[in-house]
Amino acid sequence: MLSELLIDVESDVDVDVLSLALPDNDVLNDVDTLVDSLVDVLSKLLVDVLNDVDPDVLSLVLSDNDVLNDEDMLVDSLVDVLSELLIDVESDVDVDVLSLVLPDIDVLNDEDTLVDSLVDVLSELLIDVESDVDVDVLSLVLTDSDVLNDSDNDCETDVLKLVLVEIDSLFDTDVLVEVSSESLVDVDTESLIELLNEFDNESLFTVLVDNDSLNDADVLSDI
Repeated sequence: MLSELLIDVESDVDVDVLSLALPDNDVLNDVDTLVDSLVDVLSKLLVDVLNDVDPDVLSLVLSDNDVLNDEDMLVDSLVDVLSELLIDVESDVDVDVLSLVLPDIDVLNDEDTLVDSLVDVLSELLIDVESDVDVDVLSLVLTDSDVLNDSDNDCETDVLKLVLVEIDSLFDTDVLVEVSSESLVDVDTESLIELLNEFDNESLFTVLVDNDSLNDADVLSDI
């Protein structure tokens, strides 16, 4: 699916390499693995492709508990996080347009649509934000769902790796605390790894998108 999308928009990504990166059907049919795969995709894109992430912005991922307990507010929060991350690495992403990409949480109850939405999100990001994506990096981003659970994972940006080790940490109200940009940068690495690995798997279902919006080429054409 992703290969076809990239071909249709005349991307210069090597589709033969990309076709090797898509996970098999078992992965796509397993919700937990799919969530882990999305975490891995986002981390690889931000770490290996964009490379210049501002750690201060990552503090926005760890919002207060009131936000995390409200699905609509959580979606808005993660829209802001993604927008800020992409803008801080000097991309030309339009925040208002990006906000239209994450609107409808009802679609998340349909696994088939969830998979399609994931593919569409990634294709739009890769095409419109970084048209010259390294195909060698792309061959890695959809393969290993365990990489972020390994504290020895070799990421170029330590803070980014730690925040994404368990992005589902957003739903733990007992351990999660407000984190300022300053404290996030100064936090002890081992402690944060241990903290993030305590969380259970229940979050990215609130941040994926309405397939109808994503399949409308005009919606994202201004990015």
